[in-house]
Amino acid sequence: MRSTDAVANLVQQLLTSLVQFLLYIIIARNVSVELNGFFVMGIMLANTVSNIAILGVNSSNIYYYNKGDMDYRSILSNSIVYWGLTLCLAYPVLYFLLLNYSNQAFPGIPFQVLMQGLSLSAFIFLNTLLYSIYHAIKKFAEYNYFLLFNAFSQFMLVGILILQSQTDVSIYIALMLVAQVITSILMCVRLIMCQGKYERLDKNKLLPAPYLFYGLKSHLSNVVSFLMSRVDVYMVGLLLGPESAGVYMVAILFIERLALVSVSLSTVMFPSIVSLSSNREKQYDLIYKMFSVNLLVTLGLFLVLTIIIYPAIDILYGIDYLAAVNVFYILVIGVVMKSCTRILAVIFSSNGKPELNLCLSLVLVILNITFNLLFIPKAEMLGAAMATSLAYFISLILRLMVLKLPFFDLKLARLVPTIETIKILYSVVARMHKRYR
Repeated sequence: MRSTDAVANLVQQLLTSLVQFLLYIIIARNVSVELNGFFVMGIMLANTVSNIAILGVNSSNIYYYNKGDMDYRSILSNSIVYWGLTLCLAYPVLYFLLLNYSNQAFPGIPFQVLMQGLSLSAFIFLNTLLYSIYHAIKKFAEYNYFLLFNAFSQFMLVGILILQSQTDVSIYIALMLVAQVITSILMCVRLIMCQGKYERLDKNKLLPAPYLFYGLKSHLSNVVSFLMSRVDVYMVGLLLGPESAGVYMVAILFIERLALVSVSLSTVMFPSIVSLSSNREKQYDLIYKMFSVNLLVTLGLFLVLTIIIYPAIDILYGIDYLAAVNVFYILVIGVVMKSCTRILAVIFSSNGKPELNLCLSLVLVILNITFNLLFIPKAEMLGAAMATSLAYFISLILRLMVLKLPFFDLKLARLVPTIETIKILYSVVARMHKRYR
């Protein structure tokens, strides 16, 4: 992918993120802090279940399609069949667990909110599988259009309900589910219609076992990384209550804007990095540039957000959420480190070693939970932020240590941004300006 296309992809993802961000602001302004906490926990359940259920099939689609071991029809049919089997076999068990243990796992959260969150997770799960097919075939324009359509649909449906002064957050989640279902149908139709455009292998080189095994290795790492990014929210909700979780989540919503740079770069460049796995020199040269560009842009956003965060929360959310400002100041340092870690993690996955990401992330989740249990009783929400930032710092150091080993032999000095990096950024921005002028 060309650099201008990568920037276009980032711009579209920023727009999608902005729409979702505005939706959460409107919801927070329309309901009480406690009800917003209910909404946050319901959405967190949906995202957690969908991340766990996918079992890395999305990663396998991207990895093996770009290695030439599977064709378009295979990854499409595998994705749909896998989703159907999981829906029939796993979701009844999840319903049973919620029915019997929701009070212990989510104290104070209404059961209806949790059920809507579980239903929403099923279609977030399906859409993630379908997005991975666009990712695999490098159709990033359509990938981003569907992301944006999904976000706008949720915004419009929930916005209409808010205009009618409806404050039932379970209905908000139900309308978000409707938007996900519409997006699923449109993507399925589009992907099925495009089958004839892609070459069909005489025989797929990959058996189901390696396909699922790679996905599972990659998936466990992704799940652990996701839990790492949400364990503090859950611990705050569990130990301090849903109202504190709602306030804490406001800081995270701002901070996650920083992560968009590394998410977009790793999303766009992963297929290209996989295709260069047989040429270590070219592969690393691309990763050095990705790391440097990500670091410079993220630090720039870090400075802007740090300056505007207080008035932004005061104006957008109101005085009830100002406690999130100090949480932001502590947590943002860790998230800058997290964005760097995400770029480095691509090296392991693209070279068929996702289990290393798993091992490192698992250590960090255990540390993060331990730090949260130690710090939250003493410093409440600020303790959760300190625990998470400390864990992200350790995560970055451990990955750098592993990549310095002879097997990977990463040159750490080349990760530091140079004048060449600034020139790359300038040339990309100049071309983008010329393209859209």
